[in-house]
Amino acid sequence: MKPITLFTAALFTTTALLAPGLSTPRPQPRPARAPAPAMREFPCEILRAIDGDTFVVSIDLGFSITLADQRVRLLDVDAYETNTARGLEADILARSFVGPGVFTSAGKRDSFGRILGRLAGGGRDIGAALEAADLVTGRWAAPQQPSR
Repeated sequence: MKPITLFTAALFTTTALLAPGLSTPRPQPRPARAPAPAMREFPCEILRAIDGDTFVVSIDLGFSITLADQRVRLLDVDAYETNTARGLEADILARSFVGPGVFTSAGKRDSFGRILGRLAGGGRDIGAALEAADLVTGRWAAPQQPSR
């Protein structure tokens, strides 16, 4: 066994200082999480209101592609049920929005297969109109379901 000389110690130290990647592996940075998909707006035709927060809509995806007769559940709004007086008012207000509109997709479906998103008709957000008329029971949080 060779004794460690001052020269060998200096050579080892210099090598470690000048090329640290050669002596010890560097930790690699973790890849950044993918950003949440942005909500997208599509022109649509609101065909009918099922109740205060669910609609049947034909969505124009562009390039002559239309999703016809899709059930859409308003995101973040829980209207009163139609078997109550306030629910009937919410239903009547929702029916007033039938016609051309804009659908904003959340990119998810709920447990019943309804597309989740926001709808606007006549230049007004339907969920905001229901809230302004005090026809919502509160905020509705969508259960976590994978996109279909």
